[in-house]
Amino acid sequence: MNFLSKTLLVSAAALAFHNTGNAQLYPKASEKATVSQTVSGTHFEVAYSRPAARGRDLFGGLVKWGEVWTPGANQATTLEFDKDIKVGRETIAAGRYSVWAIPGEAEWTILLDENADRFHIEKPKPEECRYKLTAKPKQSEYLDTLTFTFTDVGPRGATLNLHWGPTVVELPFRTERMVVEKLGPDDAARITGRYDVTLMEPDKKPMDTTFTIVDVEGLLMGYMRTRASFQLVPTEVEGEFLLAGLREGEIINVEDDPLVVDFGSDGRATGFQYLDTKSGFKLSGKRSE
Repeated sequence: MNFLSKTLLVSAAALAFHNTGNAQLYPKASEKATVSQTVSGTHFEVAYSRPAARGRDLFGGLVKWGEVWTPGANQATTLEFDKDIKVGRETIAAGRYSVWAIPGEAEWTILLDENADRFHIEKPKPEECRYKLTAKPKQSEYLDTLTFTFTDVGPRGATLNLHWGPTVVELPFRTERMVVEKLGPDDAARITGRYDVTLMEPDKKPMDTTFTIVDVEGLLMGYMRTRASFQLVPTEVEGEFLLAGLREGEIINVEDDPLVVDFGSDGRATGFQYLDTKSGFKLSGKRSE
């Protein structure tokens, strides 16, 4: 390659880089956005472009009643989640879908299409979409820019909201109940029993109490004094468990840091240690019986 060829190649590369960099700075009429939410171990993400109303009459005007529309602009809006969910009585398989809607004055139909990479004018026919869901619109405060949000987030579900202008369309969904691996009787017996425990929080005086672990049909339940406080959820690491908070017998919160069990030469637990790396809270237990 001669000098001229090299010079032209370098100049072309530099120009391409310059143009690419400038393209990222240009404003868009409908800016891209993503919103994500984890609900009981299921991760959700909505990717969309956000048109602005700019004084236009939206539903029944710009967006026609009874016609298929993507709630966004440019590329079709997508919804992705990594575990099956339920909307009403219907189970929706985990995956990534393009999102479409048929607005109505009293009722909307939400369409989920397995072809996620469509342009907004490449509208699917309703019968082509895998799922057809019903949602009710309601009136709320005015938002000029199209917005998706997750609300009512709880241990078993949440609500995905589409909000544009004065109109909000709510799509409540439920996640699957967390399934905890059960231990066999011999494995459970190694850990069950009563422990003397010291609770330690930064800048506070240590507190002593008791912690009893019992086997309930293969599930390890922890009782702080006499109240059911935790369920011990086994991890893939031998002797490590996650502490799961309970409400009315159901898991509502699982801590990130593991409780680590110490075993004696006979294979039976002698104690355990727990450290919340964020708060510095420590839990130290020693078998008493």
